[in-house]
Amino acid sequence: MTDSTYLQKFIAKARNKSSGFAVWFLPGSEIPMAVVQQHGEVEKISNMRQLGSRSGFVEAPFVVSERNPALLFSVDGLLLGRDEITYYTGNYNGGYVFSDKAFAENSVDTPKDEFIAQCSNAIKLIKAGAMDKVVLSRQKFITSSDASLQPASLLLFLKQKYPTAFVYLFYTPASGWWMGASPELLLRGRAGNYQTMALAGTRPFNPQTHTLPWPEKEQLEQKFVTDYILEKLHAVGITDPDCSAPYTRQAGSVEHICTEISFSSGKVVELPQTLHPKATNCIANSDTINFELLQALHPTPAVCGMPAEVAMDFILKTEKHNREYYTGFLGMLNIKEQTNVYVNLRCMRLFPNGKLLFAGAGITAGSDPEREWNETEMKMQIMASAFDNTQNESI
Repeated sequence: MTDSTYLQKFIAKARNKSSGFAVWFLPGSEIPMAVVQQHGEVEKISNMRQLGSRSGFVEAPFVVSERNPALLFSVDGLLLGRDEITYYTGNYNGGYVFSDKAFAENSVDTPKDEFIAQCSNAIKLIKAGAMDKVVLSRQKFITSSDASLQPASLLLFLKQKYPTAFVYLFYTPASGWWMGASPELLLRGRAGNYQTMALAGTRPFNPQTHTLPWPEKEQLEQKFVTDYILEKLHAVGITDPDCSAPYTRQAGSVEHICTEISFSSGKVVELPQTLHPKATNCIANSDTINFELLQALHPTPAVCGMPAEVAMDFILKTEKHNREYYTGFLGMLNIKEQTNVYVNLRCMRLFPNGKLLFAGAGITAGSDPEREWNETEMKMQIMASAFDNTQNESI
């Protein structure tokens, strides 16, 4: 097992001696990266135009607002690799009790009958032609009074279990503690060359069935995502992206249908500032190409639906919980001339009295509400398993 002591010490010092921090592993990499907000507060952004052309580690919610602002860490506290993280920690030996000012008092589980009814209503509207797809999410709170909770051990377990995911932990007083292992790339690139992916459909991974064709419903759902991304790229001047054939991509204990998309930025045009009247633009006009591309790509049909404005309206009127940073995006913006940003899927918010899990399901005309519920249960188990496997182990 991988020694977590250096990360435990880092998290303890960063939690006690700064106003926020993040630590992450890029997919396929064993090199930890971190950022510590050592001077001032982590910037809260309620309108993404405030980003301008700056660099940093960004965490954006599903809908940017005063209640759920995007957060931008300064690159001044960037730490690349275990040696730099260890150097920052120094001989700090202060412990800390995992804590958060907010307990999960209002974190109410989404009842099954409520989720089933929401899915059924969505299917009726889709069949009536109101929209093509919508992603409905639910939340579940799992109580835990384990005072020995070690985020470092959880983080390294997720890294070990899901080596191709973007694995992260971040904390600020405003956001609380968040952790995840996202399988979905939103935007990666440098020097004008970029990649994204269209990811949809979920089923348990089984070596015996890995090569079997997917059901028509999942294939259609994934095609929606691919077509949407290509349409949005075309709208900002990307007319000739390279697309892989759809393939089955494993993500730990589950697998998805994936199409990889590569392109050169060329001349990226500015987008009109429209998304939904209740939301400020997730990425506003900017002279930085990354921001225009992110505005075009977020939210994808994999987390919202099609058409985006109609699906967003349905979600905001239907879901009774606040998604917060679930189905937003996070990662590196223009750090060392590189951008690595991922959709915030397979995540949870950690509290002193437990963990709040999130999961969603893509609803189309061919959906079965009971099956969609089961899919969300399977997705939630990915995060829950981190606790199950670290309770009696030292990673």
